[in-house]
Amino acid sequence: MDNTVKNKQFNLFEKFTQLCVTIMQKYLPDAFLFAAILTFIVFIAATIMTKQSPFQIAMHWGNGVWSLLAFSMQMVMVLVTGHTLATAPFFKKILDKLSNLPKSPIQAIIYVTFVSGVACILNWG
Repeated sequence: MDNTVKNKQFNLFEKFTQLCVTIMQKYLPDAFLFAAILTFIVFIAATIMTKQSPFQIAMHWGNGVWSLLAFSMQMVMVLVTGHTLATAPFFKKILDKLSNLPKSPIQAIIYVTFVSGVACILNWG
């Protein structure tokens, strides 16, 4: 395949991708909206199904949120330390060297699969 055909295909794909991104940005609601709607649906369903007052349901929700604080802070630490390590100059050099090892798309797929598997075994976060 010559370069002009490749460029036309790439431009067509790029235009299609940009169209999809534009549509999603314009019409897909924010994730917070989904969370708020689902919260109200669960609140109403819990009030009906458990025959408890809305105040009692709100108290259960409030108590439940704070019980997740320790776990959520652990997840924040996993994300922050992972990002810090990945962007540290020493590890960045290692990652750059490792990323240059595969020379073909097939090698890259196998390599990423292997490295991801080892990384998941070492750190599930």
